[in-house]
Amino acid sequence: MKVESRSGQSGQTALFVTLSLVPVLGMLGLVVDAGYAHMLREAAQTAAQAAAIGGIMSAKNNASNFTCGSGVTCQSATACSSSLTTPTTNPITAACLYAQQNGFTSGGKGGDQSVTITANTTAPPVSGTSPSYWLTATVSQKLPLTFLAVLGQSWANVAVSSTAGVFGGGSSGGGCFYTMGTTGVDISMSGGGISSNCGVYVDSNSGTAVDQSGGSITTTGGATTNIVGGWTHSGGTISPAPILGASLAADPFAAMTAPSAGVTTSGVSLSGGTQTINPGTYTGAISVSGGTLTLNPGLYYLEAGISVSGGAIQSSSGGVTFYMEGGSFDMSGGTVTLNAPTSGTWEGILVFQSRTNSAGLTLSGGSQTYSGAIYAIDAAFSISGGNYTNTTFVANNVNISGGTALTINGSAITNYTSSTVGFIQ
Repeated sequence: MKVESRSGQSGQTALFVTLSLVPVLGMLGLVVDAGYAHMLREAAQTAAQAAAIGGIMSAKNNASNFTCGSGVTCQSATACSSSLTTPTTNPITAACLYAQQNGFTSGGKGGDQSVTITANTTAPPVSGTSPSYWLTATVSQKLPLTFLAVLGQSWANVAVSSTAGVFGGGSSGGGCFYTMGTTGVDISMSGGGISSNCGVYVDSNSGTAVDQSGGSITTTGGATTNIVGGWTHSGGTISPAPILGASLAADPFAAMTAPSAGVTTSGVSLSGGTQTINPGTYTGAISVSGGTLTLNPGLYYLEAGISVSGGAIQSSSGGVTFYMEGGSFDMSGGTVTLNAPTSGTWEGILVFQSRTNSAGLTLSGGSQTYSGAIYAIDAAFSISGGNYTNTTFVANNVNISGGTALTINGSAITNYTSSTVGFIQ
């Protein structure tokens, strides 16, 4: 009779159990560590999205324009500062603060965390999108592994990125310059030029919708010149080449309602000295040939127009809107510094000419700086220079001459054409 040794069986069982511990612990480690990694990734995703949208909202609400270096900060991937101050109007700092409020700071967790911000106005990270300004927040954290360490893996890195953008009201969103006449010559140029970092739209279906004997039209930042009809150019250039046969552009301010006249006051004529006036309804013209006229913020309802041939005219902090019920807007000399309101009913609207007022607008001579939309859909513009920040032009037709280029830096942000924000990825 053969007797089997139980001690041998116990030894074999112990060996099998011992050998099986490695894969069992590995599987357990995979479950535990993967679960923790998933939780950390969700937290990082929340922080990255908050940082991206927070930074972009800061840009939308505070930027004077969407141009790198002047209106917004642009940078390649750069780590957030470990020292952040509040409040801030800088979109980069705002993004970093939002990440911090959601538990992630560059150098946090003993140096295991990293938050970097990338921001620009060109080359968006996703093809087919055209934001005026975009920002990517990348949040990461080293994850120490526990059970998986038995397999030789001590660390993992959880990294998440989120990108948001401002659409419209900037260098590549929306339009800067619209001519709404559907027949004949919409843009006539014999000199000077248009330099715009947002679109030029010409609604005339004529073969000579744009007629250049000189001058230039230049668009940058991915914007283009769009012409429903044709382009003739015995002289002058359009760069990049225009899109011909384009679709009609809609009136961007079609929904804007004209204001009503209020308590009336007479006109103003200034030839020297200084004078400050208040908003209201003016039955007579406002005329400046010398001195300095300062306009307190608000709506100026003009029944007989406004002209500046010398001296200076300027808007106070808070901005002004001119509603041109009658008369022309004639800035043919002097120093002009006019800014539209940045909030309220007339946000971004500098000039609103009655849709039945065909009196021309002249912007020439002197030193002229404007910010805000200039809307005169039934009128002709005559332009020979000026600097325009966050400006949208809407006219029936335009004549451009002289040696100075019309420089437009960003389209107006208004209640009708305001920018919007959203996630890109």
